Amino acid sequence: MSRKAEVDAKNRIKELEDQLVKAQQSNQLLKSKLQEKTKALTKSKSRYDVLVENATDFFYTIDIDGYLTLMSEKSVRSLGYKEEEVTGKHFLEFIPAEYREKTKATFDEIGKNLPENEYSEFPVQTKDKKVIWFGQVLNRVQNENGLYYYTAVARDITAKVKEENKLILTKKEIEQSELKYRSVLENMKFGIVEIDVHGLVTSVYNQFNKMLGYQKGELIGKNALDVYCDETSRKVIQHHINLRKRGISSVYEAKLIKKNGEELWSMIHGAPFYDSEGNIGGSLSIHLDITEQKKREKKLSNEKEKAEFAKHAKQQFLATMSHEIRTPLNAIIGMHYLLKETKMNKEQKEYLDILDNSTLILKNLVSDILDVSKIDAGKVEKHDSLFDIVVLSKEIRDTFLFNAQQKGIQLNLNVNAESSYIFTDRIWISKILMNLVSNAVKFTDKGQVNLNLHIEKVDAINTLVNVQVIDTGIGLNKIEKQRIFNEFIQANESIKNKYGGTGLGLSISTKLVKMLGGSIQVESDKGKGSVFYFNIVVPHKVEKQLRIKNENDSDKLDKEIRVLIAEDNVMNQKYITNVLDKWGVQYEIARNGKEALALYNEEIDLILMDLSMPIMDGYETALKIRHEIGDTDTPIIALTASSFRSNKEQAIRSGMTDFLAKPYTPDELQSILEKYA
Repeated sequence: MSRKAEVDAKNRIKELEDQLVKAQQSNQLLKSKLQEKTKALTKSKSRYDVLVENATDFFYTIDIDGYLTLMSEKSVRSLGYKEEEVTGKHFLEFIPAEYREKTKATFDEIGKNLPENEYSEFPVQTKDKKVIWFGQVLNRVQNENGLYYYTAVARDITAKVKEENKLILTKKEIEQSELKYRSVLENMKFGIVEIDVHGLVTSVYNQFNKMLGYQKGELIGKNALDVYCDETSRKVIQHHINLRKRGISSVYEAKLIKKNGEELWSMIHGAPFYDSEGNIGGSLSIHLDITEQKKREKKLSNEKEKAEFAKHAKQQFLATMSHEIRTPLNAIIGMHYLLKETKMNKEQKEYLDILDNSTLILKNLVSDILDVSKIDAGKVEKHDSLFDIVVLSKEIRDTFLFNAQQKGIQLNLNVNAESSYIFTDRIWISKILMNLVSNAVKFTDKGQVNLNLHIEKVDAINTLVNVQVIDTGIGLNKIEKQRIFNEFIQANESIKNKYGGTGLGLSISTKLVKMLGGSIQVESDKGKGSVFYFNIVVPHKVEKQLRIKNENDSDKLDKEIRVLIAEDNVMNQKYITNVLDKWGVQYEIARNGKEALALYNEEIDLILMDLSMPIMDGYETALKIRHEIGDTDTPIIALTASSFRSNKEQAIRSGMTDFLAKPYTPDELQSILEKYA
């Protein structure tokens, strides 16, 4: 090596050393800033929460033994994991194998000396096997029990580490000679290519030739954009070449074309290089073949599409099942109601009570299956109204009174209330109480079941509702208490065989109570009965807003109204027409939308429209009434056996006014008529 080359080499080493010093100073500054940030974060929990979810840093806590107890959502997502895949795992499981021993030694030393805080650097492996370097400040915290744990604030210093490693490597290469330096580069898995300011290839390392299938020297002097870029990637790469001309580095992905015409996806890290006078001489780009990764991404995308299709198919199936089951069930409930109005002997009444109970069980079973799907899909809607919870509770008690009497147990309702009116979702409360009381009666063979209500105003705007369902039934052991709130799970197999059921009631009730802002708790001992209870806080509303229904309310209906019924199911036609006949309400009946249009006239006051009918369904019929006929005022009530939001939204778009869900009771039908006719 000549004297001049030796001097140049020493000068380059000196420059690298200066850069390394600056990097260390920057590192020290980063450490100081991280320490300050950690102290600031411990002062305010609310500010900490905001910062955790918006900062680019990583936040997590670990116990004294090194197990992760909490990690911010962004941190988990950035590493590619789900929360349950991280929480409770030892942090060393996420350290690359070759760094674990050193990292463990550092952690053990920190635990031994128990410093207030300590800065360290280490690599972390993401779920997709990428390695990220962290610069971390670990802060020791003592909880209220006197035990220590750590809070950590870490920053992604991968770029800094890479730059440091690059400087160290470059220094070593210069010291060992230019030849050895180039030999190392030639054997790296990264493809390296240099391009001048005119876009011509000036230097190609061997790995890049291998990636694209070219021989040594084939690419020299050729325009990169014309040789291995298609029209799309040419625009992308040209944009980044323009950045190099302005002295800007960047990392991006682009599709390259190999010599044999195959596609290759490359992760490209491009940076400008300078000549001896400080002018930009061109750009140097480092290429990493990510073709397999792109294939995996495409596969995942396809699998996601399949999952979405399967999800849609599931919803369609449930919607169909909802219609096919609820439609005849509506007729059964309707005929049952009409039969109750006839004269019966004692034996017939007993049979009807049994039918009443079986119908209720079937209705609840169908609702439970559909409710689970809706709640899990986030498609359940909350509809608040003012209602009397004591009246509702009496109805529920009366529903299960026959079963209780058959078993020889008492079923009591106990009320302690300043006011019995609450403002929340009546259907949700009804489902919760139905499930809790049903279970209590089912699993109690002797003694009693008590439904206790305690209602009090906690302030000027809020009311506290406390509900307890207490039984003297079979009770639960410790393991059973942990299982029973899961879907399709009962306490044990013997209970399922003896008492039956789906194991859905408590799961649904738990989710509904949670959406109301509370949580269901249970206290129970095996053989000594159970207490299920929950508290919710609801807004206080003035009672006079609600008109209490009574047995004679049907007399308040306007007998002069005319109703058009579009319903294809003969049983449901029989049900609704018998009810209207009893009330003295005039009506026209159509078996499909086409007949409904033929019967439609200006004297019609309200239309009851089944959504699923042959020839012309309810959606199309409503559209024709609203847009072709031009009637925008007459209320159109959708008779729907579906409980999915999408069907309701489609009905609204079709011009319908409201919904009456099957199976519906005469009281619900009456409420619709009073409201809109």
